[in-house]
Amino acid sequence: MSLDKNTQKIRVGVAIAPADDPTEAAEMAIKLADLPGFELRIVGCGIPSVFDFPPSAPMMGIPMPGFVIEQYIKAGRAEIMETCKKIICILNKRLPRNVKPEVCYINGPLNQLVPTLVSMFDVIALPHLLKLAMKFGIWRPVLDCLLVKSQKIPILFGVDSSTCWRIVVAQIDTYTEPHAEQVISCLAESFHVPVYRWLPKKSIVIIKSPENIEQKLAGIPDSHELDDNTVFADQCGTLLVIPRSVILHQWRFRKVRWMLQNWRTNCLVLA
Repeated sequence: MSLDKNTQKIRVGVAIAPADDPTEAAEMAIKLADLPGFELRIVGCGIPSVFDFPPSAPMMGIPMPGFVIEQYIKAGRAEIMETCKKIICILNKRLPRNVKPEVCYINGPLNQLVPTLVSMFDVIALPHLLKLAMKFGIWRPVLDCLLVKSQKIPILFGVDSSTCWRIVVAQIDTYTEPHAEQVISCLAESFHVPVYRWLPKKSIVIIKSPENIEQKLAGIPDSHELDDNTVFADQCGTLLVIPRSVILHQWRFRKVRWMLQNWRTNCLVLA
């Protein structure tokens, strides 16, 4: 994944699923559209969720007739188009014409839709809370789950439209991809906020950095370190940054995952 060479901006796609609230999606787009370091587009994803399919759907492991699948896809397409119309209406009222993000629409099988999103953007933004997988991993929305498992793009989960006043980076893995550092730096510069380190107690897992790359996230001074209580004391206006490994490895990060069950605001999941 590389940044757009022509604009030198980070390409952000607000991915809208049928279950998303149009008002929350519009609020997220309005907040991101005002940031100078990002090139924003809104993408309606015309797919039904896993819960919209009958038990015999292919993703559940049992074959079903093709015409039945097509009916569910058409229903999802109609629903997402209606959601996008509501978002456009809100944007027309709230944003001047020269800063309104483009709204587009894509649909198709999940195994094609996710790679398409990953190829279009540098960051995917989802207008709802991060939902950690439960015992069998089925309680997380299907699009979220596949994006996280792709391990190729940072994902921004957001519902808090208040003014961002700090970014908190959970440094669990010591090595962070350079692109992730660039995204964090761009967010910090755009919001004009400090970046803090959070090392969850008894949850640190050391991963060796290839070729002795510096074991420190750029732009985070040693003095700006927060403890568990400070991180969770005032969540409003806080952007929490966590590595994808916390979501994918349930047993390795049980303490962190337990704490994140109480996280109710914006969260950036690193690639």
